[in-house]
Amino acid sequence: MNTEGRMRIAELSKRSGVSVPTIKYYLREELLMPGELSSPNQATYHDEHLRRLRMIRALIEVGGVSVAAIGQVLAAVDGPELSTFELLGTVAGALDKQPQTPTEDIEWTRARAEVDAALSRRGWQGGRDSATDALVEVLVRMSQLGYDTWASEGLDAYLDAAERVAEIDVEHALRASNRADLVDGAAVMTILGDAALGAARRIAHVHVSAGRLGHLGEREN
Repeated sequence: MNTEGRMRIAELSKRSGVSVPTIKYYLREELLMPGELSSPNQATYHDEHLRRLRMIRALIEVGGVSVAAIGQVLAAVDGPELSTFELLGTVAGALDKQPQTPTEDIEWTRARAEVDAALSRRGWQGGRDSATDALVEVLVRMSQLGYDTWASEGLDAYLDAAERVAEIDVEHALRASNRADLVDGAAVMTILGDAALGAARRIAHVHVSAGRLGHLGEREN
């Protein structure tokens, strides 16, 4: 462990923005590795603890990730039998929000066929994982709200954009020098990447809408 940046728990709390009781809770839940004991009742913490706390805080506050899900992600580091590909899949699966999928009917079956076809055109693996189920649910809700053509007009564009973003995310995650940093990188890119993509999309909506509505205003005049 790097011994630079030694600090007591009070300083760790101040620098991370996480309260002392919460830090102790993370220690009990094994989300944070123990500090070095300097006396029976005192421990010293390091920059690795600060980085991990900042990551946990970002995942909870920005991504809305549960403590239990974060625990699953961090536990993946302890599974040396997993390949890098399997490890990244475990991280993504643990962080996925489970869609509220009712008993499927013809509407859901049709939407699932559209998603499977779109994935197949790209040579991507489909199936019944939470992310694919979430995308199927989006198509169903779109159709129920009257946007029947969204799947044929928008789904491929969304998947194309998602692939470009995923290439950037994976590239950054794979720069890690060890398994712990790889998991950290995958978690950060998954959750904060979602937040970044949503924010960028909203900014783009304003830009595109202003341009389109501006042209409409010129024609009306």
